[in-house]
Amino acid sequence: MKLILVLIILTSSWCFVDGASSADRKSIHGGSDSANKLFRNARRVQQNYNNYGANNGGGYGGYGGYGGGGGGGGEKDNWFLADYSLKMISCIPGEQSVNYERGQLESSTIIFRLCPKDYCGVSNSTTMGCDSGYGDFAVGINTFAEAYTESVRDSYSNNMQYYSYQYGEFNVEEYVRECRLFEGGQGGGGGGGGGNNNYYSGGGYSYDYLGPACTADGTDIRLAAFKDPYCSEESDTSFESTHNGMELPYGNGGLIPNNCMECLSMNDNWEYEVNEMCKSTYENAGYRCEQKMESYNWYYGQNNQGCGYLDSRLTGKNYNKYTNNFANAYDSFFQEQSEATKMAAGTIALFVLASLVGASAVLCLAKKTVQKVKRRRNLAASTKSLAKDNVSPEEILNWTEEEKLDDMGVLMNLPSMIEFVRSTTKMTKTIVHNSATKIAAMTRSTSKSVKKERNSEKIENTDSNDNNGDDYKTMVDSDEVEDEIVIVEDFVIS
Repeated sequence: MKLILVLIILTSSWCFVDGASSADRKSIHGGSDSANKLFRNARRVQQNYNNYGANNGGGYGGYGGYGGGGGGGGEKDNWFLADYSLKMISCIPGEQSVNYERGQLESSTIIFRLCPKDYCGVSNSTTMGCDSGYGDFAVGINTFAEAYTESVRDSYSNNMQYYSYQYGEFNVEEYVRECRLFEGGQGGGGGGGGGNNNYYSGGGYSYDYLGPACTADGTDIRLAAFKDPYCSEESDTSFESTHNGMELPYGNGGLIPNNCMECLSMNDNWEYEVNEMCKSTYENAGYRCEQKMESYNWYYGQNNQGCGYLDSRLTGKNYNKYTNNFANAYDSFFQEQSEATKMAAGTIALFVLASLVGASAVLCLAKKTVQKVKRRRNLAASTKSLAKDNVSPEEILNWTEEEKLDDMGVLMNLPSMIEFVRSTTKMTKTIVHNSATKIAAMTRSTSKSVKKERNSEKIENTDSNDNNGDDYKTMVDSDEVEDEIVIVEDFVIS
């Protein structure tokens, strides 16, 4: 399992070759003894306090060198730290911490988090680096600030002196290591000799003691002036007013970056390795809560003896602060939307509005079409009833307004109705004409039959009815019957 983990780390390390300069800016580098102080001096839990002397640095009751002085475990056991980045999440003023290596009491406590490097700082949902797969740790403010400033010095030793170049003779690193007397032109405090031993020398209270302190919001470290050699009580007067307007470097914060700092860095041989700060401090850390870490030391397992302390500091008095930070980040995210995002939202809104207007137009058109079909059907029904009732066009034109309304109360189309009545009348005339023609034909046929029958009777009664026969012949030859039929036919056709 360890071999596989080593191979994975070595393979992934190639991804960082092109970003070496970026890694140098964000990482806290090791390579010196000062880089070992952060986790080594992290605050021990009470069990370690009681057993520290008896076990001679033996650690947490049977863990061997897991939490004791000098640590334990080989370098190969710490490769998992390459998966993490370090993020400072809280500075608790007045929460004293002990540096056991020096026997030094530090005035404030720093809580920092180890986050998975691929997720540290990429989410806007938290200001604490990450919200899963992390471990929380506590350490004194001097130890933390010194580890960072020394790592910066080591990183830029060949190209720039980050702190000394900007402030000349003022060496910030000297004042973050411990509470130190500032003596103006004495080389940034170097001429003061034994630091706290100068409390009563050179006028005593005429000088300020400088050291690291928490910012007001508890999210950064600043350099401040103090009254006492333990940097427990800040000076009542500003540093500028007592030092001819000289501005105290990092007096408003900014001593520690608020971004994530990777544990994987490049050494002097241009090789990637877990830097000494993360590696050594992890081996010597106390007040640790590793229960959410997905990668950890498989040999020793997770150390969760500091979870109660850390949870109480993060979810107690600092809870509202982080809630407000999250709300501010949330508002800022939506206030800083790009113009492209706003245009896209406007386009979508316009499309939805156009769709609603189009749907309304289609519904209105469909309703009018249905009403038009109903009117046509009602008109057809009305004209049919008029035809059955033999209503003439002249009568329709003489209708009143009420009579011109159909069953739905809609004015009927009178020209269409008149045209329908005329066509119906013409059809009726045709039918009557055909019937009259058939009647005339039947009448002619009947007259011929009668003529033949009378001729037969005439032959039989020639002698006795000679005069009568002459009368009948005269009547038949006169075509009076045909004239009457023609008269009837002409009447019907007209």
